[in-house]
Amino acid sequence: MNHWAKRESVYKRSLGSLRSAQHKYARRCDKDKIVQVSMEIARSGYPQAAFDYLLIILVEDKFPEGGNFVWQHQMISKKLKQMTKDQQINAICQMAYNVASIPSDRYACNMARVALDLCEKKKDPEDPELIMAKAAQEIMIRIPYKGEMTTPDDLSTDEGMKQLYNLLFANLSSNKTNRMIFDMFKKNWVKNGKSTHRLFIFNLVGRNFHSHRNVPMYIPKISTPVLKEVELDDFVFDKHTFEGRKRKRGMLHFIEEGARLENTAIDSSKRSSLKRRANKIYLEDEKKHSSSGSFWARKRIRNSFLPLTEVDGSGIKSIVFCVKPNPNKPRKMKVTTNQSEWFVKGPYNSSSECEFQLYIDKQKSKFGMIPMEIDVFYNGRKCYLRSPFAEGFQRMKSSVMYSDKLLWNVLCVLIFRAAHQVKKTSLRNLLVNMETCEVISVGEMASKPMKSRAAGVLHTLFTSLPGQMLVNRLKNVMTKRADDFRKEVKRYGPSAEILILS
Repeated sequence: MNHWAKRESVYKRSLGSLRSAQHKYARRCDKDKIVQVSMEIARSGYPQAAFDYLLIILVEDKFPEGGNFVWQHQMISKKLKQMTKDQQINAICQMAYNVASIPSDRYACNMARVALDLCEKKKDPEDPELIMAKAAQEIMIRIPYKGEMTTPDDLSTDEGMKQLYNLLFANLSSNKTNRMIFDMFKKNWVKNGKSTHRLFIFNLVGRNFHSHRNVPMYIPKISTPVLKEVELDDFVFDKHTFEGRKRKRGMLHFIEEGARLENTAIDSSKRSSLKRRANKIYLEDEKKHSSSGSFWARKRIRNSFLPLTEVDGSGIKSIVFCVKPNPNKPRKMKVTTNQSEWFVKGPYNSSSECEFQLYIDKQKSKFGMIPMEIDVFYNGRKCYLRSPFAEGFQRMKSSVMYSDKLLWNVLCVLIFRAAHQVKKTSLRNLLVNMETCEVISVGEMASKPMKSRAAGVLHTLFTSLPGQMLVNRLKNVMTKRADDFRKEVKRYGPSAEILILS
């Protein structure tokens, strides 16, 4: 959860919970409560945030009528900062009331998840609506977010937007309402790329196949009420809130309580099979991947565009991941080719991302450390790190009783990492050989100046302290070999002096 969501309102409630309340009360069409929680966010110093989140609700939960209010929302949003505080509150309350007055239907969200599943499982639907939805999703997957790792299959933003427009507007009127929905997708995608922005596109997919109007329904003007602290219902605290995660609430709770709709759109019953299909995917995804988010599904699909086909010209016989692949990080693999076994990490967009790791590995031999013998190779347009696979080594664990000799070698490696200002150090960065007592330092991808910590030298050597048993063993070895520890630190000169002072 981001830092904004953890901030408190004027009533000492987290803004994340209030934003969740905006969503839940909109789905239930509770006009009074959505107006109050929106006003509470605004009165807490965040009027723009209170107003802009209502746009997401319009395209996520209010199909098809919500799309008709996008143009109106944006015209007001552009002027909000120039308004007086009272004018801002009036605008926010009216828009919140409008959103809650619109019948609810999560068509866009449900179709987006089904389309993503079709892409991930490489299924070809026969239904024209699903064919268009999948085609739109495939284009969006190939348009990278800002800062997202590029792949050989990517489209430029301009080409991707052109393909989407041609797909969606082949038979759909290019009127003011529909163009604004598309323009909002394009503007937000280029600006900061979030999975919620694809919902604008699926509103347009739905408008190709389901009855809708192109002008907003009439909603009366309201008088701005007095702000009061309304009680937040239990269903507000779902898996998307800090409080909900503390209560161990998952996707089933969200489906049954958080996503419950009242005052549903007239034709929503015709889309009930789509809802059931999407919910099934959400639950299966959470069970299989411990996450039901479309962000991670997108990452998995994009990672499939980056196959490692060879290492230094040699064909690959097998790939075994050293740790469970994280879709947001380079993969760590044991790769067996026709000739050798390698530890491979990647892909990276360019070799410049690996410069610090390569530099540190060259420094190891100078100080008696075991080098990984790392170099860079390219596979297509992506680069990877590789080193000969170190047999007999395993990741260090807090629960294992290591010898004093091995622990001393661990301390030497920790001093080396600290002196070279390696950004993060935990047990994950230490590989040990129980038979030879050798230790290898790994994962030196970035640097950060070291700071002395009052809690002691081990807190300075580790950015994430291991278990207490291992900490006590390391302290014991440091005490026994205090002179040797000081000599080892002095070998690095001024860069490591802080360790003696810690």
